[in-house]
Amino acid sequence: MSRFTLAVAISVLLFVPNVASALAPPSASASIQVTVAQPQPVAAGANFDYVINVSNEGPADALNMTLTFPLPSGIFFQSVAVAAGWSCTPPSVGATGTVTCTAPTLTPGTASFTITASTPPSAPAGTYSTTATITSTTPDPEANDNTAQVDVTVSTQSDYSMALTASPNPVNAGANLTWTMTVTNNGPSTGTSVSVSLPLPASTTFVSVAAPAGWSCTPPPVGTNGTVTCSLTTLLNPSSQAIFTVVSKVDSSTASGTTLSGTATVSSPDDMFPIHDSATASVQTTALADPAVTKSVAPATDFPGSALQYTIVVSNNGPSDAAAVTMTDVLPAALRFTSLVAPGGWSCTTPAPGANGTVNCSLASMTAGSGASFTLNVVIAPATVPGTTISNTAQTGSSTPDANSANNSAAAQIVVANPAAVPALSQMMLFLLAAALAVMSLIVMRK
Repeated sequence: MSRFTLAVAISVLLFVPNVASALAPPSASASIQVTVAQPQPVAAGANFDYVINVSNEGPADALNMTLTFPLPSGIFFQSVAVAAGWSCTPPSVGATGTVTCTAPTLTPGTASFTITASTPPSAPAGTYSTTATITSTTPDPEANDNTAQVDVTVSTQSDYSMALTASPNPVNAGANLTWTMTVTNNGPSTGTSVSVSLPLPASTTFVSVAAPAGWSCTPPPVGTNGTVTCSLTTLLNPSSQAIFTVVSKVDSSTASGTTLSGTATVSSPDDMFPIHDSATASVQTTALADPAVTKSVAPATDFPGSALQYTIVVSNNGPSDAAAVTMTDVLPAALRFTSLVAPGGWSCTTPAPGANGTVNCSLASMTAGSGASFTLNVVIAPATVPGTTISNTAQTGSSTPDANSANNSAAAQIVVANPAAVPALSQMMLFLLAAALAVMSLIVMRK
């Protein structure tokens, strides 16, 4: 065989396989992949979305597609939005499990799914992980992108709000003022670390606090100003409220028309919207006092020209301090002024000793709950007719509105005795004493 013939034969042998290979139909393949958007972070108790994209980069259609997405333990299915041409089998709503979606064919392009899930409001904070997987019976030249891990960070997040009211409005100086704090957990998470505080406004002092179960309070000492603070010791579920009642006392000296404002605050490291965390309430003050007077005299019976002593007690039953307090005693015609002993701070004018007239006393301000005692000394006019009843009245008042005007005056009476009756009276007493002794002697003798 010539060299030419050999070369041709070799060329034919090499060419024919290449032609056969070129003429054979190519094998089908499809490059598929899956990606998952990672929502971070999410609030315990809130719904969130896994957005899953399944792509086919070709060149061929991908046949018999299957997407599996197992929900992590502690995360529960709510709903799924399915791409066109696909069908999905999810767990029951509110249950955990695996979402499985299938399609007979995925042409080159992308199919998107949205799986909505949630955690319980009390879910522990942490990372919840899972892996999405896509498979096809069509060969995939790059199988390393057929899975995608997704990590979801769950944290405790809530929206706390505070409401505050104060009553009564207006409030009397010296009376109690009640503050009502209402804390609401608007969710979505269960509250575990929450505190509330109410600084008492100036001119008020602490009386008491009532807190719901599961809270511990630290108030200022009773009778002092300060801040009432309460802390959660258990849990506060979403949509739940905690109501606190704080009673304070308005200083009795507070001027009428004063505005008392309090601001309550709720705080938590898990609070998403601090704008709702405080609330303010205000009231106006008024003044209402109760000046009262009592009067007594000793002795209850005496003779013309004899001395009498009246005890006059002026008090303020409150609740507010009384301003411009007065005490007045108009001596009746049968009495003559001798002297007056007045408590400190009072300014008094009196008749001259031995004269008739009016006793006037005044005090700039009288504290609620306090009292003042006066001793008024007089004599009965010598010309007073025996048997005369002498009534002497003391009165009190104030420029502050009076809660009870019925106790603003008090009278004490004496009856003028007849001096001539004294000897007869003494003889009668002696007779009675002798008779008593005689009876006692008889009894002793019989024994």
